[in-house]
Amino acid sequence: MKTAIDVLVLDDNEDIATMIKTMLQMKQYKVATLIQPHKLLDTLEEYQPKVLLMDMLLANVDGRDLCARLKADSDFNTIKIIMMSAHPGASLDCEIAGSDYFISKPFEMKAMIALLEKAIGSI
Repeated sequence: MKTAIDVLVLDDNEDIATMIKTMLQMKQYKVATLIQPHKLLDTLEEYQPKVLLMDMLLANVDGRDLCARLKADSDFNTIKIIMMSAHPGASLDCEIAGSDYFISKPFEMKAMIALLEKAIGSI
């Protein structure tokens, strides 16, 4: 059964994923989390998120590669992707990979909400 949600959070750090989910739920967003990048496609099909909030560097997977694959796939290329990272120069790298938006870690929750609202508003 498919469930439409607003945001899918993909971060291999479960604590970070849970914290982001909790904060977004407090703002009335429907949110799911994923900590296993290899399950991304199945999870996208199941939840059909409007926005994917994804860490750039995941365990054994480069989020930039995932982003590029999603943007090249007609089944998923309409999902807005917000990449996040603490690495210098990550913003440009993520833009090159096809990310719609980028936010630097650590981030203020207000900034995350504003970016999320911008992403959802552009759909």
